[in-house]
Amino acid sequence: MKILKILILLGLSVSSFSQISLMIEWPPTHPTGCMQRILAKDDSLGQIRNLACTSEALPIVITNYSKALASLDFKYCPENFTSAFNNHRNAWESLIPFLEKYADKRDEMHLLFKEIESGEDSTIFKQKLKAVWDSWAEVEKAFQQE
Repeated sequence: MKILKILILLGLSVSSFSQISLMIEWPPTHPTGCMQRILAKDDSLGQIRNLACTSEALPIVITNYSKALASLDFKYCPENFTSAFNNHRNAWESLIPFLEKYADKRDEMHLLFKEIESGEDSTIFKQKLKAVWDSWAEVEKAFQQE
């Protein structure tokens, strides 16, 4: 209620506040701050993941990425965000058995994905990858709702 009063005093709408909250760095104990911290950590882990595939097997890289995501602290995050993020991690994990077939390949992750998408397993891979990107869209949606 205090936030709404401040918005009215400032002459801002709730949708304006939503846009402003994306720019503010909230404390980690605030729900938005928790989500910002999780998204920043995921960004860092994603950069590591993308390049680790140049020297390690893709299934191992995705396993390590998933374990790192599982270790993140969602204590102050909203439940819908936490649930969406866990679904996203699960979507990555569901790729691992499929990727065993490509464990000998080395390159940046997105380049490997393009190679797999153009190969014999294209249809199955595209379905699994779509689940990853769809689940990420749900994470972004949950972040926007707060």
